[in-house]
Formats: sequence, structure tokens, C-alpha cells
Amino acid sequence: MHKRTALLATVVAAVSMGIRADAASWPPASVPHTPAATRSAAVIARAESAFAAYLAACSSQSARDLLAALTDDAVVEYASQNPGTYRMVDAFALIGEVTDASTRDAGAQQVSGVWIYPTNDANVVFVQYEAQSGPASLPGTRKQPQLVMLEMRGDRIARMRSFGPRD
Repeated sequence: MHKRTALLATVVAAVSMGIRADAASWPPASVPHTPAATRSAAVIARAESAFAAYLAACSSQSARDLLAALTDDAVVEYASQNPGTYRMVDAFALIGEVTDASTRDAGAQQVSGVWIYPTNDANVVFVQYEAQSGPASLPGTRKQPQLVMLEMRGDRIARMRSFGPRD
């Protein structure tokens, strides 16, 4: 697998965490009980819905569903090997990789413990969750904490920055 595909497979595997093919079956995220969260209820609800749709689209390798979750100019940024630097992938490149057969073997992953935190920006939230690759019964699988920042435009994700573990 060439370097670009390997990097995008990492995005698909580490950020997208294919869990269910149906966004409606996504368990509700937890939200802190704070005045800021109350004021940000609308963006939190939009982000929860879009993130669930994004995960479901990646799980089912559906370009149509992924386009529905992302804006046309969306970018996904993820931490690179150099601290403080990020690699960017645009929506269309990500769609190509999600639907590419060579990335489908990146490993099924489960997401749990989803929390959504508001920010002072009316269109930005942080999503914290744990991801586990493969069944818990297999040796070498463990939960890894993940953190992403979602910037919303309407009901769709315009920017996603992963602060997850570097590979």
C-alpha cells in the first residue's frame, strides 16, 4: 500500500471508526451538564447527528452518505509525526479512500464513551470517545482514547481535526 493510501487508511480507521451502517442506531452521546452546554444545545445536536452519519458512512463505505455528512469543501486534519503539524485530506480524497476496496481491511473498530463538549465558537465542538479495533476477545486489541474537533456548517461537518494517537 503506497504512503498516501496508508495515511488515508489511518484516517478512515482511526477517525472514522466504522461501527454501524445505520446512523439512527448510534447510541446517544453524553454531554456535560453545564450552562455552556445548555447554550450550545443546537450545535451539539447537529454535531452528534453529523458525526454519527459520518461514522456510519465510513462503516458502510457509502460515498453518498459520506457526502451527506460532509460539506463539499470539508477537510479532515490529523496529527502527523511532527508535533504541532497536521496532514490534511479533502472530502473527495477521503470519499475515494472510504469506498476503495484496499482500505476496507483497515480493521473494524467499535466506538464507545462518546462525549461532546461545547466551545465558545457557535459552530465548533470537541468529541471525545474510545475506539477499539477488533473484538475485545482478540489479543492486542485495546481501547484508545480519541479526540476530534468538529467544525460544523449547518448540519454538515466542514472540518474535522483529530488529536488522536500518532501512528
